[in-house]
Amino acid sequence: MDDYILVSDENNISIISLTQENIEENDDIPRKLERIYSKLPNESIILDLSLLSNEITDIDIFEEFIIQAQEDNISLSVVVNDFKLHEKLIAKFSDLVINTNVDEAKDYLIMDAIERDIHNLSNEDSEN
Repeated sequence: MDDYILVSDENNISIISLTQENIEENDDIPRKLERIYSKLPNESIILDLSLLSNEITDIDIFEEFIIQAQEDNISLSVVVNDFKLHEKLIAKFSDLVINTNVDEAKDYLIMDAIERDIHNLSNEDSEN
């Protein structure tokens, strides 16, 4: 599974791409995602599920990962091509950002990082 982590240094975005093969070969995806998450240095993560087949119906395998990222205030974007999976994720996580490709997700995360920086700078200015 670790072979599917790519880190983009230029934008400080971690990309985790899961394939159908990952899902079929590993019966404990939540634990593997948890281990990967604990090693990520970045504040922005893309969980790329676009390579999964349309047969994935159990979103519970991603639930703990998504919840942990949200609790840690991580900028998270999930890339999904399957409409059914998209609908299930939105039903469970109404505030989750879902994109249809990795480039779109990167653009969102870059803009989110800029907005966070502006917010942090304005908070620092108001404190001074």
